[in-house]
Amino acid sequence: MEVPRTDGFIMVVQQMDYQKHTIWRSGRLFHEGSHPAGSITVIDTSESWSCRPQSSFETVHFSLSNTCLREFALEQGKVPFALTTLLDAPRDPILDGLIKTFLPCLSSEIPHKKLLTDHLLEALKTHVSSRYAGLTLSARKGGLTTRQLNTALELLVSDEQGDYGVEELAAACGLSVSYFIRAFKRATGATPYQWLLDFRISKAQEMLKRGMPLAQVALECRFADQGHLSRVFKSKCGVSPMLWLSSMR
Repeated sequence: MEVPRTDGFIMVVQQMDYQKHTIWRSGRLFHEGSHPAGSITVIDTSESWSCRPQSSFETVHFSLSNTCLREFALEQGKVPFALTTLLDAPRDPILDGLIKTFLPCLSSEIPHKKLLTDHLLEALKTHVSSRYAGLTLSARKGGLTTRQLNTALELLVSDEQGDYGVEELAAACGLSVSYFIRAFKRATGATPYQWLLDFRISKAQEMLKRGMPLAQVALECRFADQGHLSRVFKSKCGVSPMLWLSSMR
């Protein structure tokens, strides 16, 4: 059975002991054996996956697109992130609780069903982001409104030509430059420039994992050259891009 390829991830939560199962990743055997009830598997569906059930099973799947994860991170004032592949992570009581609440919503005609499921989806994204991607979430105190923060982050992310400076970002938010810089740092923990560097390093990591050459990654992520990317990468991550990539395999 082929898993449809999409730009995102699938979380699989086992609802009963799965006695026998084989999984292939990009044509290579990834797993052969069982999965205990409550265990969690995360797969990157931009890759090629196939599976062959060899016993009865019951699972709940959550599909999380990269667009969904990116938008959530931006709303929180964080650098967009990606999940990593996991196999048989231990039972997660919070995820179990969300599943127990979700399932009746899917099959019942209850008042305000969409509103409730939207809130549950936000709770799911919050929990997954924190537990499985290490995203540190905290309440924002003053500074920028949600609209202003989203405006600034979207401009930073979409600025392919480098035309937006702090003055343009502040103007788009209807703020003075000095207030905008202080408010942005309160909201995100970084200056606009630092936030953008973190974003570009995160983007570079995703490209490196997909096998793109370092020189091309530097170009795509708008660093001056390969050496510039390597220096910034090491200052942010503590190791060179190639050492980081080796540690991920």
